[in-house]
Amino acid sequence: MPLTAEDLAKKFKAFQRTVYFRVVTIVLLGVVVAAAFPFTFSGSAVGCLFFLAIPLAIFLIPYWSGERKTKNFLINVLPVFLISVLLVAAFQTNASTDGTPLILTSGDPAGTTNHLSLWNGTVDPYKALGPGTYTFNVRLHRVGINASAVHLQLNLTQIQGLTPVDFNYTMAVNASAANTVNDTWYTLNRTLDAGIYEFGYFATDGRGNASWTLAPLGPIAAPYGDYYFLWLYITSLYLIIPFSFYFIILFMYWYTGRMRRMRSRMIDLETKKKAVDEKEGEKAATPTQGKAAKAAAFTCTNCGADVDETDEKCPKCGATFEE
Repeated sequence: MPLTAEDLAKKFKAFQRTVYFRVVTIVLLGVVVAAAFPFTFSGSAVGCLFFLAIPLAIFLIPYWSGERKTKNFLINVLPVFLISVLLVAAFQTNASTDGTPLILTSGDPAGTTNHLSLWNGTVDPYKALGPGTYTFNVRLHRVGINASAVHLQLNLTQIQGLTPVDFNYTMAVNASAANTVNDTWYTLNRTLDAGIYEFGYFATDGRGNASWTLAPLGPIAAPYGDYYFLWLYITSLYLIIPFSFYFIILFMYWYTGRMRRMRSRMIDLETKKKAVDEKEGEKAATPTQGKAAKAAAFTCTNCGADVDETDEKCPKCGATFEE
């Protein structure tokens, strides 16, 4: 017999009450954060939206599934953070070590007639584990500048542990390359130990003109584990920022709930106090009314005192009343 929509809804609600549902939710949240990471730190306007979407998703998805305990919201954040960091570090490491050679350029600004620009910046071999000799090449394009006035250098950074150490090496003109009037190839051979490196090129002349390229990871001269450990560290630092906003959201949720409970307790206390006051007022009014009724029964003609109808003598002057 096929399951109906009502049967599936009942099974899902039963699954929601198990610990496995919470585990699945936490894993999915970790995957969502990892998938949003490239967009969050892309530097674009969309990144700002993802920056806020990450903490909101971590809070709202469990909330929509029925979670209401602040303690559980607080516990959720640690495994979600760990899962997302592990996944993002794996993605970034795979992207960094896939072996696709990088070609660096500074671009050619439009509308300029007196400038420097760098093109075809490479390193060979791009991926070679262990120590070895690496050849760095870059093409300098110049307009209105003599090649002899240009100083071009390789900016090489080695990540030692988690500390970057910078090295700058002057590059020489590659005489065997096809140099032209405005384009000159520069080269440099360096023997590098196994490790994680970043490389880039920087050119300047004596007249204030300068040009440079970005410095991505490369050459790939370290094992996979070294890059993974580096990306674990970098990813953790980046994700701390959106996750800190999660704690702000969680504090607001806890604080509003606390204020709501305090207000409810105050209303209950006011209601109980009002009920007690009314009850005491009724008790206090009963003897007064009786006394007033007693006082209003008769008046002694001798002294003017109030006399109850059951009194045979005036309680004040002692005068005797006739039937």
